[in-house]
Amino acid sequence: MNQASGEGMDRDSLALPGDQDELVARVAAANPRTIVVLNTPGAVLLPWLDEVGAVLQAWYPGERFGAALAAVLFGDAEPGGRLPLTFPRERAHLPGGDHGPEIVAATLDYDADGGIGYRAPGVRRHGAAVPFGFGLGYVQTSCEVERVEAADGRVVVHLAVANGGTRDTVHVAQVYARVAGAAPELAAVARVRVAAGRRVAARVEIGAEAFARWDAAVGRRAPVDGRHLLRVASHAEDPGFEFEVSCQEGLLAVD
Repeated sequence: MNQASGEGMDRDSLALPGDQDELVARVAAANPRTIVVLNTPGAVLLPWLDEVGAVLQAWYPGERFGAALAAVLFGDAEPGGRLPLTFPRERAHLPGGDHGPEIVAATLDYDADGGIGYRAPGVRRHGAAVPFGFGLGYVQTSCEVERVEAADGRVVVHLAVANGGTRDTVHVAQVYARVAGAAPELAAVARVRVAAGRRVAARVEIGAEAFARWDAAVGRRAPVDGRHLLRVASHAEDPGFEFEVSCQEGLLAVD
């Protein structure tokens, strides 16, 4: 499925153009193991998501697209990427999504909506069709937080990652920081390579910059003192493992 955009040609909708949604629905009705390859510049609406076997986001690749796509579809290569954006359930769930392109705002208040993408209030309230950071491969992995400690004013999270499959893979651990009840923000990412049937140890370090927010008094982002939350997860909507840390004068500590 494809969608065109470019310089001087922004998209006016998140829907796939033409009758592509109907095409996917009809093919999926005949074969529920249908794989949909999205050749799009960003998020699109997926009204048929629950009717197909899998969706592969290919973006706009280069001249070796055909060979790379075949390698992934036939299992010679694993689709190891993770979504760098959110696929919303509805356009209205995004900031400014309650009106069409014919309305041009005279002013923009970047603090009014509470965040964009996975931090947008509408996405947080309704959930995403496919959340930020989501991604599947051909192997199922598990990740456990073995212990959390503070060292030199930073937090170190020790992980145990297991590969329950028969081929090598990569587990992508994501750490989200939440300040004073605000929307969580991605603070760190760890790509952990793990061989088939093995269990490996890994670690992620998080500094006070994870809890930095804009401070008008100093004219820059600065760590916010207080007690905050860190969450180790596999994507933005994964409840994962959450724990509390304290930040004081740019140094982190754990109980």
